[in-house]
Amino acid sequence: MESSSLGPKVINQSFIVISLYIALRWPVSLYSGILTGLERLDILNYLKISAGSLRLLGGMLVLMYWGDVYIFLIWNLISTLVEVLLYVIVILRFIPTISLGFGASLLELRRVWRFSVSMSLLSILGIFIIQIDKLMLTNMMSLKDLGYYNLAYTAASSISFIVSAVSSANIPNFAAVHSQRNISELLAVYRKADIDVLGLASIVAGLLIFYGEQILGIWINPNTAAQAALPLVWLSVGFWVSASIANIYNVAVACGIPGKHLKVNLFAFIPYLLCIYLCIKSFGITGPAIAWLLLNVAYALALVRPIQRDLLNESTYRWLRKTISPFLILTVIACGVPSALGYLFCPDADSFTKKIILFSSLLSSVVLYF
Repeated sequence: MESSSLGPKVINQSFIVISLYIALRWPVSLYSGILTGLERLDILNYLKISAGSLRLLGGMLVLMYWGDVYIFLIWNLISTLVEVLLYVIVILRFIPTISLGFGASLLELRRVWRFSVSMSLLSILGIFIIQIDKLMLTNMMSLKDLGYYNLAYTAASSISFIVSAVSSANIPNFAAVHSQRNISELLAVYRKADIDVLGLASIVAGLLIFYGEQILGIWINPNTAAQAALPLVWLSVGFWVSASIANIYNVAVACGIPGKHLKVNLFAFIPYLLCIYLCIKSFGITGPAIAWLLLNVAYALALVRPIQRDLLNESTYRWLRKTISPFLILTVIACGVPSALGYLFCPDADSFTKKIILFSSLLSSVVLYF
């Protein structure tokens, strides 16, 4: 339906409904944070699934029965109100004494403003850092090249989804242990979180590094897969390095000191832009992927040792030897060795044989890691 057929009155009313919808959505992130802090991610996921299902299924029925945009917007508003009420009921059940009313506390604002500003700046810088490679590639290469790179980036970023899923469960745990001033317990939780993240991330990264072209070939045509294969290798290595240091960031945030990461991001932003430019000039669409790997290596060099030393009393050498090295070795054994053997002894293998080798690597990865 075109906007001209709606009429000014309906459009104005729709904007009012959308504004109310956005206003009602605002407390949801706060209430989600409360449940995350309580380490009740099971309840949080139930609420998200229930609210999403209510909104989508109800919206489909509204469109099928009435076919009216304004009524559809009204339904979204109603479903969001129901969602907020569900959050309030659940939180009050866990914390009956909590106040969920509106208001502001200057005392609390003074206490958290530095942390809030640091996290906001980190989020803004993170958006720029994640998107700047694509923006520069758009200006320096063709749209076709950008498509190949985006395909590789989409596949490699699946590693970050694993990190995000595990991190959402670990940050509240880090914060709870840190509040008890128990460094040994915090270190134990940190080591376990590293193993959880790297165990999952290494399987995905290993398959994408050694079998990326085959995996993309299942998804899209072989020619496109071949074009995106090399950037995918570099991006996957970069995302794996990012996964290996993810809990360094999580510990710093949970302990209320994200300032080190903010300083590194501010310092690295301009050099990163220059690195992307030079790498695109030298390596084409593989250039931004190389720059992404170098950026994450720089993060590791700048952040791992000081945070492990200051917050965890952890030896970086021990971390490299006990945590990083085993996963590197297992990835090479599980994914690299079968890939090399297949290349040496079956260089002209058909697609079915290649899929068998890929499946054997996946199976051996699961067996070795778990």
